[in-house]
Amino acid sequence: MDIELKRDGLYLRGRVEKGDEEKRMPAVIIFHGFAGNLGYEENDLYHRIARQIIANEMISVRFDFDGHGNSDGEFSDMDVLRELLDAITILKYVMERKDVSEVYILGHSQGGVIGTLLSGLYPDVIKKLILLAPAFTLKTDALLGTCMGTKYDTDHIPDSVLVDQRHNVGGHYFRIAKNLPIEELASKYTGETLIIHGRKDTYVDYHISEKYCKLMQKGKLILYDLLDHGIEGENQQEALDAIQHFLKR
Repeated sequence: MDIELKRDGLYLRGRVEKGDEEKRMPAVIIFHGFAGNLGYEENDLYHRIARQIIANEMISVRFDFDGHGNSDGEFSDMDVLRELLDAITILKYVMERKDVSEVYILGHSQGGVIGTLLSGLYPDVIKKLILLAPAFTLKTDALLGTCMGTKYDTDHIPDSVLVDQRHNVGGHYFRIAKNLPIEELASKYTGETLIIHGRKDTYVDYHISEKYCKLMQKGKLILYDLLDHGIEGENQQEALDAIQHFLKR
């Protein structure tokens, strides 16, 4: 079922899917990464994860952040705080559904940062957290003045930075990223956390996941030798199986 939510005049568009069961069941909210979308093609990672969620008698909830996919907004206006507001809007919608018994979060890359911040703010609501190649380095990168290989002056951030020769990112994104309380909120989350990271990740060093796993009160980290930042590689099915096991137990 395709749905839309309104946040500060913008429509966020997403997809909610479940089986035919009428009983109350857990809902898993999936947050996509930087410049991504909810996964519209059958071979997309988020689509495949959604199929697993539904097969396990859970509700899959996927949305495009504003400025992405089919949602309103401009990508150049994107920043982590705006995406956090999107996430809060989505969370409130899920909490109000009568068929939801518990709320779980799954976030990939920057979506993992959003999921961590949200979980730290709502530790009494979010029961499980799954992080796939979480981009916790976005703060340290902003302090150094680099983003996906693109360099800029972090002491005099321009109004716009062309990242990866493809994405015009507003300078405010980096000013906010430098000051995000990621560690503080990560340490406040009290639920079970599974972090999956690949050693072939060339965008986010997997050592940052080792650091954050220690901050989490109930964190578990699985590293895969043959997995990249997009959770692609020979270990992908093993990673998907680990997600499924974590959700079911």
